[in-house]
Amino acid sequence: MTWLWKEIEEDWLTGSALAQPPEAIVEAFERVEAHFGRPWIEASRMYEGGIGPARGTAPTLNIVTLGRQLAILEHVDDCGKLLKKLRDRDASAYAELSAIWLACNSQELEIEYEPQATVSGRTRKSDFRIRRDMEPWTYVEVTQPNRSAAQERMHTVMNQLARTIEVTTGSYAAEVFFLRLPESSEVEHVRAVLEKEGALSGAHENPLRDGLGVIYFNTSQPGQFVVDDHGFPRVPRLAQARVAGENGQPVRQIAVRMPYFDSRGNQFLATEAAQLPGDAPGLIMVQTSGAPGALKEWVPVLEDEFQLELYCQVSGVCLFMGSHYLTDRGEEHRIETKLILNNGAKHQLPVWLQANLHSD
Repeated sequence: MTWLWKEIEEDWLTGSALAQPPEAIVEAFERVEAHFGRPWIEASRMYEGGIGPARGTAPTLNIVTLGRQLAILEHVDDCGKLLKKLRDRDASAYAELSAIWLACNSQELEIEYEPQATVSGRTRKSDFRIRRDMEPWTYVEVTQPNRSAAQERMHTVMNQLARTIEVTTGSYAAEVFFLRLPESSEVEHVRAVLEKEGALSGAHENPLRDGLGVIYFNTSQPGQFVVDDHGFPRVPRLAQARVAGENGQPVRQIAVRMPYFDSRGNQFLATEAAQLPGDAPGLIMVQTSGAPGALKEWVPVLEDEFQLELYCQVSGVCLFMGSHYLTDRGEEHRIETKLILNNGAKHQLPVWLQANLHSD
């Protein structure tokens, strides 16, 4: 079934705007449908606890980004396994697709998915390998860190506070802005403040004791989540929001934000390095959405690890993470990258690949 721009504009964007022209958006939707079908696309915007299908830039841009990246698979040998994992909504497959897309940078290169390689006398499969003009292959391992135990605890706390919305009434929007991690007793105090002050009208704020943070009430409308550091230093943060609706309209919202960065960079380097062959350039690509702060905090850690001269098979590590950005034409999906080269590696990354990974 052919997608029409009017349908996407009215039923998906509903007044929001993307930076891409309509024909590019339609093309991306049709490419995703060709691989996975329209029901799969519609299911992508259904969220647990949501009021009907999600609309706006976020669900639309997710499909457009996937459609753009799927185009690169026309140049990938044996990509059926990757497509199946994408169809099954396997998170690791999305990381692999983004990594392939970044490495290619819209160029027609030779790519093989899950090629076999000999590592320490054993046959292993890399995630993919890539080359240009019959040059030696570069083998690539892609990983996507899961949440750490500390991060899981923080998500539990955020969920506990966000669920306070279920026992309150009236219309309000609250943001719990933590400046440090709360103790259990402090979580209960925050819950009590939300239950008591959520019913108050007008914009106001409640500073929490002992420098824990601030609760901001009604600085935005229910259903809107505005990222604002409120004049405090900008640091990596985790966030969670929950919205309650009545008659199909959002009436209450609680958002929780906590400072946090992941410190496991050296662990992933050691694990993924063991998967790379020693007779060709080797690259580790890490999708860092599950490791808040990694794009900044892991760079000096990995540089120090490379100084130990323990990873001669690793030519470099590319950290990457996608985000939605607002431009003067509308929202766009961009991928930020940090490439850390290992000057002590046996084989250096091809210059063109280094340039591709620095490009976005």
